[in-house]
Amino acid sequence: MAKVQLRKFPYPYKAALTIANDLDNMTLDDFLEVRKFLNTDLETSMGRGLSLEIGETFWCYSLLPYEVTYLKGLSAVRTDYADILLELIKAGYLDCFHAYGDFNRWENPENPVYFNRKLAEQAAEEFSRRGIKFDTFINHGDNYNIQNVAGQLLDNRGDIPDQDAYHNDITMDILGVRFYWAGDLTAAVGQERALNFGDRKYYTFRAEHLVKGIAKDIFGKSDRKREVYGNELLRKLHLRDGRVAMEFPRYCYDYRYIEIPPGRDILKIQLSDDILNRLIMNEGYMVIYTHFGQPKERETAGLFDPNLVERFRSLKNYGDKGDIWITTTSRMLRYAYETKFLNWEYDIKPNGEIHIRINGVGGPLDIKPTYQGLTFYVPEPEKTLVYVFNEKVENLRKNPDDGKGQSSVSIPIPSLEFPIDAIS
Repeated sequence: MAKVQLRKFPYPYKAALTIANDLDNMTLDDFLEVRKFLNTDLETSMGRGLSLEIGETFWCYSLLPYEVTYLKGLSAVRTDYADILLELIKAGYLDCFHAYGDFNRWENPENPVYFNRKLAEQAAEEFSRRGIKFDTFINHGDNYNIQNVAGQLLDNRGDIPDQDAYHNDITMDILGVRFYWAGDLTAAVGQERALNFGDRKYYTFRAEHLVKGIAKDIFGKSDRKREVYGNELLRKLHLRDGRVAMEFPRYCYDYRYIEIPPGRDILKIQLSDDILNRLIMNEGYMVIYTHFGQPKERETAGLFDPNLVERFRSLKNYGDKGDIWITTTSRMLRYAYETKFLNWEYDIKPNGEIHIRINGVGGPLDIKPTYQGLTFYVPEPEKTLVYVFNEKVENLRKNPDDGKGQSSVSIPIPSLEFPIDAIS
């Protein structure tokens, strides 16, 4: 019988990578210049743009006037550049909600301002009016950011219904969030693959917190234990209001950056050829954790210095060669979820045709699947048909051997289109 299998990544890629940048300390000028460099082929202060599908986080609110936000301060008034952000959101490049805003303590240490539910309602009303939804929520900051959800060892109240900071019903039911970064970091290169002896940093970290956990149990501090998870990209997250989402980790290169968030200098290591080649060898997914705006000081006109620019150009080369699928965080998580919980079957007709039938996506989430990028190994692409329920996929791609001696068929992934007019 013919062997038909679901391929792990869209053809022809051997791994997948996204960069989930936290936009702390970025001015509007730097924010837009980085978008031009990463997402277009325009000339920039860092050289010609790369036209990569790398997304970005954004805030609704901030206590600092220079930070990039959709709304002014804590008001319902849109910023002067909100229309630019709106176009980037609609185009899929601003794809991650970085909590609701920046409430870090140093903005007003004597009288800190806290998030409250009214701010969530205000933001949801604005985005609902414009038909905007988000898949992905990324926690931000310190203990003063009580809007965070399910983060370990921090004062997170966003999913506790009796708290003033509770917003998770709004965030999931109205804004559409399904994927949460709740603070889990990993130094393992590539997720959704078996760990091995090369993952020494992971095993050391796990053993360290196992010992610490035993000590905390003895001294009655079990609530301060850190959970060290396996190497999944997506795992089921039971929130404290009874809702269910999926949690994902971000790659930090070294576990000491749990306490010291990585910035541009560490990003050069995270994007080194050594790391990227290991990602390909491991056939993994990876969400890179970074802060483009850190450190605040720089010696070049562009935010990225020449060494980091070179790292991004090298990354583009990996994508152009078909080795690494480079896309936005939200797009990668959705694809990974769909392949993880895809319901499909196939049969072989008397004339030798292979009919693959996709019957939806299961799992714990209520999502509307796109099926974009799904790739099936088949012995004869020219004799293969794919149906989503009973509707034939008309633009099915027939793929040659991918280097593993296997041919395939794919449902295409339309490229994102960057709204250049919005930032010109």
